[in-house]
Amino acid sequence: MPMLEIEHLSVRFSRADGPAIDAVDDVSFALDAGRVLGIVGESGSGKSQTVLSLIGLSARNARVSGVARFEGRNLLTLDERGLNRLRGNRIAVVFQDPMTSLNPFLTIGQQLIEPLVLHRRMSRRDARRRAAEALERVHVPDAARRLDMYPHEFSGGMRQRVMIAMAVITEPRLLIADEPTTALDVTVQAQIVELLRELNREHGTAMILITHDMGVAAGLSDEVMVMYAGRTVEHASAAELFAAPTHPYTIGLMNALPRLDDEGGRPLTTIAGQPPLPGETIAGCAFAKRCPHVAERCLTRRPPLERRADDGRAWRACHRPAAVVAEGLA
Repeated sequence: MPMLEIEHLSVRFSRADGPAIDAVDDVSFALDAGRVLGIVGESGSGKSQTVLSLIGLSARNARVSGVARFEGRNLLTLDERGLNRLRGNRIAVVFQDPMTSLNPFLTIGQQLIEPLVLHRRMSRRDARRRAAEALERVHVPDAARRLDMYPHEFSGGMRQRVMIAMAVITEPRLLIADEPTTALDVTVQAQIVELLRELNREHGTAMILITHDMGVAAGLSDEVMVMYAGRTVEHASAAELFAAPTHPYTIGLMNALPRLDDEGGRPLTTIAGQPPLPGETIAGCAFAKRCPHVAERCLTRRPPLERRADDGRAWRACHRPAAVVAEGLA
């Protein structure tokens, strides 16, 4: 049985000044222990809302439906007390902006110790020792001394390391990393990616990696789910998806990326048009108005997410045959 099973997850935001917004629309996936799932897509595609809804962090005007089983329990039916037993304990989150996620009025040590005292019932003395070990694990130098420092005394990269240490200090089964490298320069990004890879490899921590950076997804993920306008459009192993994408949107994302191994000087291409507006009613495929392969049925019939005929482990939501799309856009 998968550690995490998501079935028909939807998140709808009600608005007083307009139609409701379907931020996540009928998303399903499963994650086994020790595996890394990358969720990619442009801003507004529903990546963050998907995982925030799982741990009860959606906004008050959100209505979440579906099933989200974590170790056999449906997260969507747990009350606040039940969720608090899991958050920061069995499930941990690394947010994209460590400066706003860390409390500026508390030392790093105080913030690292709190989950150990709360979830592990450790004494503060033992918790402090474990906190220093956690900082050492994420390669923060002079860890014992830095426990008494405040967030503003750390660089951006070091603050992100502290966030990762806070997330893994209770040895969670599932780590959610929401854009963990967005605010960092490329050198620090590479260090954080390697650190996450190391935690997954050495401790068997399952991860959901949310990113708009296809390179980060390729470097960390075992499998990748591509989202567009709240829907899943393609889901496959990372190796297969990056070697041979089959959905027009995925191919468009790939063609917009610069490649170091491209000796022919291939020009970068953009995806024409704009994503649907929030609250816009979409009868057919959400990508239809931007797709170079659009047909009449794409505008009126929503393509179901189906297993690809040539690979039972890969999924796509497109009316066009995979071979036709790949030949026309590759």
